Amino acid sequence: MDKLSIFLPEQPSKTTHQSGTRYANNRTYKTASLIGWENTLKRHLIKHVPEEPMKGALYLGVVFGFATCDKKKVGKWKTTRPDTDNMIKTVKDVLTRLGYWNDDSQVVFETCRKMWTEKAGILITIENLSEGWLLYTSDYIEQLEKFTGD
Repeated sequence: MDKLSIFLPEQPSKTTHQSGTRYANNRTYKTASLIGWENTLKRHLIKHVPEEPMKGALYLGVVFGFATCDKKKVGKWKTTRPDTDNMIKTVKDVLTRLGYWNDDSQVVFETCRKMWTEKAGILITIENLSEGWLLYTSDYIEQLEKFTGD
């Protein structure tokens, strides 16, 4: 499988991997809220698990759409909490546990966006990075070399 796109018709949780983890007695605990959010993600994502884990270098794109009744906000960036890095961590952990890939270290390129939308939802895209992606990588390396003087 080269590309997989999944839409979850669910309001993104404000509970993230960071806010839903507690430390006590030299142990790490997940809050009930985080466990509930992980179970919600699993319930939707289990329907789309590939027969075989995706191989090689992968791209992961996640768009979190937060529902709002305010028409002026629709289509605009959500610049308030939760933070995207904490939101995507929970999604990656669930995708790993369900077997979408062997290890989340395979995700070498990711984008995460959060925005206001009319209807809540989460769009997840996973794609094998083929030679077409090398054009982007080559351009990036060229720009990096200019910046660093190498």
